[in-house]
Amino acid sequence: MTSEQDKQKKFVGNSAAWMIKLEDGDFVGIGSGTTMKYFVMELGKRIESDGLKNITGVPTSVETAGWCAAAGIKTISIEKGLKKKIRVAVDGADEVDDDFNLIKGGGGAHVREKLVDYHADRFIVIVDKKKDVGVLGTTFKLPVEVEKDKVDKVMKFLLGRAGAKKDGTELRMKKSDKKKIYETDNENYIIDAKYDGVEHPENLEILIESCKGVVRDGVGIFTSDHVSDVWICKKWGDIIKKENTGSIYYKKLAAEKKKEEKKKG
Repeated sequence: MTSEQDKQKKFVGNSAAWMIKLEDGDFVGIGSGTTMKYFVMELGKRIESDGLKNITGVPTSVETAGWCAAAGIKTISIEKGLKKKIRVAVDGADEVDDDFNLIKGGGGAHVREKLVDYHADRFIVIVDKKKDVGVLGTTFKLPVEVEKDKVDKVMKFLLGRAGAKKDGTELRMKKSDKKKIYETDNENYIIDAKYDGVEHPENLEILIESCKGVVRDGVGIFTSDHVSDVWICKKWGDIIKKENTGSIYYKKLAAEKKKEEKKKG
């Protein structure tokens, strides 16, 4: 990671912690990844500074839960969080295209992220400018979480019917020890599938997840219906806020506004 990219991650993460709307008693979905660490630590400061009460985080990974504890943010498990009304979920991404579709899973937590981000009323994505791409799959591989005993079967499927490139599609290994296979918090493995571009992420998700042994891939829920906002840090001090008016969140706001105007009229 370049120092400039890290500055962008820090700025958008810190800024998002103060820009999101929060009220006492809110539940907040908290994603995973390096940008989210900055968000979590700053959110802890914001909660204390604003005197917010009973803000509860729903972390999407063991690592994120640890950051929340360090920042003094109360948390509950995903299982309990999905029974609550999550006001907003904030998460990073490995890629975001021009149509608000995402690829996630670089940190191996996309299964849990899908659950929380989908359940939230509003889903805000925060990224540095490197993650802002025209077409998904051009700079980052598509993570596919698989059951341990189905790796060979899923690999064959990805390289066959799912159209992944043989050159570059591989089982993820630990960064600290390339001889050991990376294992998710769910105790599964990940295959990183190489594509030259993903034009129709919804269709690809349906195809990939039809294969027995696939737990979840890194697209699907991370598509334009559910992503309400993307905040991109182009450089330190400069954040581009993109509202997805076609998302469920903004369609609901428009409908409520129209209803109120009708009452007044």
